[in-house]
Parts: sequence; C-alpha cells; structure tokens
Amino acid sequence: MPRKYEEGETIAEYEKRAGLFEVKLDNGISAYVVNPEQWDDAFGGLGGSDSILWFLGSGYVSLNLITFGGGWDDGSEMLGEYLKEHFPGELISDEEMAELQKEARDELGPDASDEEVWEQAEADLMYTESGWLTSSEVNGREIEGDELADVLEASRAWAIEHHPWYEDDEPDEEDDEKFRKEIAGLRGARGKNPPQMTTLLGVFGVGLVALYLWRKK
Repeated sequence: MPRKYEEGETIAEYEKRAGLFEVKLDNGISAYVVNPEQWDDAFGGLGGSDSILWFLGSGYVSLNLITFGGGWDDGSEMLGEYLKEHFPGELISDEEMAELQKEARDELGPDASDEEVWEQAEADLMYTESGWLTSSEVNGREIEGDELADVLEASRAWAIEHHPWYEDDEPDEEDDEKFRKEIAGLRGARGKNPPQMTTLLGVFGVGLVALYLWRKK
C-alpha cells in the first residue's frame, strides 16, 4: 500500500518520522490510531459519537485504522484526511476517476447525460472531503468495552509522551483520576442493558403491575 516513504526508508522509520501510532488488539489485529491525541473524544466528545475500527482493502490484505469519536460520518472524514496524508494510494486517483467515467459513458451510451454518467461512475465509491474510496473495500465496526479501554490507555500514554499538545500541559493527578474512572466505566459496561433497553424494561414492568392491580379489583 503506497506510503510517503523516503528512498531507503523502512516502515518503522517512516512511522516514527510521520508520528504514526499503531496498536495491537486482543484478536491480533494491528491498527493505526488516526487521532490518538483526541482520546477524550471517545468519552463524549464530538456529540458522544462512537469510535470506529475501519478495515480498508479486500481479501486477506487490509489497512486497519481507528478513529475516536465522530461516529461513521465525522469518522470517515478523519479517515480520509489521514489517508491523504499518509496512505494516498488508498484514495481514488484522478486517472482512476477518469477511467470510471469513461467506462460509465461506454456502458450508458452517447445519449446519457453527464449527471447519469457521474452517478454511474460513483456508484461504488465512498466520498470524503479528502478524496474518494472504493465502498466495497471499506468496512468497519464500533469498538467499545474492554477493547476500547485498552486502545484508549495506550493512546493517551503515547500522546502524552509524543504529541505537541502535551509539551506544556501534561495531565495532573486530577486528570489521571478522572481518566481511571472513565476507563473503569468502560470495562464495567459489559453485560449491562443499554439505557434504552433498561427504560423499556422499566415501562413494561410498571405495565404488568398496573394490570395485576386492575384485575384484583
């Protein structure tokens, strides 16, 4: 997968020079964290949206990335920006786009409008402000619980040591304690009913009690 290597540069050397941060998940998957310095967004930033583990590629070869916060919409834009900066070969090039439009024109015929040709050309593409991706080669899932907690702990430690944001403003004991509580909350969330399910169960229970009392009258 094309990266912006300098001549003779190894993957590890490029990752260090470019400030890339990679984590390994329990299932053996390695993934680059797109915004490790924004680990706090996973606790409610950007509207409290979900953190996503993205899989790019097809078959047994994939490039895996994690975005904190933003859910699918904002997360896809963060993904596009990161790819443009570090993995530009993952984005559809101008030459590839021109070829897709030519194929669409040939398939639809000379009477097709430019709009119809464009719609046909982009049918299997995913748009971001930074460029187009092939939709069929982009997959992902939300990360949560212990898995998210592990990634957040590693990302926070890396960001504090390496990212310019923290050069003059390292977290204090109060920040550390708050982070530990939030991580504990993530690890303790496993097995609990989600809020909406808890609410539905509560309403259902009240209804059963009311029906029982009515029948006893």
